[in-house]
Amino acid sequence: MAVVQGLLEGGRSVAILDIQQPPEDLAAGEQVLFVRCDTADPRAVHEAITQVKSRVARIEGLAACAGVGGASARQTIGSSQWDRVRTIVNVNLLGSYWLLESCAAAMSDGSGGSIVLVGSVLSRKGMAGMSAYSAAKGGVESLARSAAVELAGSGIRVNCVLPGPILTPMSRTGFVADGLSAEQWTERMAEVVPLNRVGEPRDVASVVLFLLDDRSSYMTGASLMVDGGANVG
Repeated sequence: MAVVQGLLEGGRSVAILDIQQPPEDLAAGEQVLFVRCDTADPRAVHEAITQVKSRVARIEGLAACAGVGGASARQTIGSSQWDRVRTIVNVNLLGSYWLLESCAAAMSDGSGGSIVLVGSVLSRKGMAGMSAYSAAKGGVESLARSAAVELAGSGIRVNCVLPGPILTPMSRTGFVADGLSAEQWTERMAEVVPLNRVGEPRDVASVVLFLLDDRSSYMTGASLMVDGGANVG
């Protein structure tokens, strides 16, 4: 929700498409439209974007931030875990695709727009136990590159943000499952991050907001790592 907060602070109107109700302090504002939507369902995404279009003058940007984490290593994936792998791919990769497809169609009136997909540094750096997640996020980054070329003629820019270790509810689920407290996880991650700290949602949000803004008007097909240097350290 850090991206939503940043957009609201910048005076933008925001439509939130999510399967879960957003916090009351965000959903209550006049500038916010909430549409309950499973982004992994193409029909639900199409209907949600149609609803948004009926309420606003124009869709100017998309930040595709929905995602789920967790997976098993490639060699341990069996039939009992396949449903979880399918969910990871459907939400992280196909969900980004359906959102991009529907929003690009809504932006194709010649006015242009900016689309930002959220991937992961794990599309660049391997980590044991994260095969399915890494594969899905690698697809998100590749999707951004190809879509950037396909949509350039319509004035639509497509870029990708690759977060590293960020303290979010999703990462919290992971380290709790590993028996770690938030303090233990942040200390462990900080040891491998050159900037010596774990990222916060606002660190990612500020880059997403930059890519949505006209300040990045000559950028498309780019992938920006937001990881404190973890991928190169």
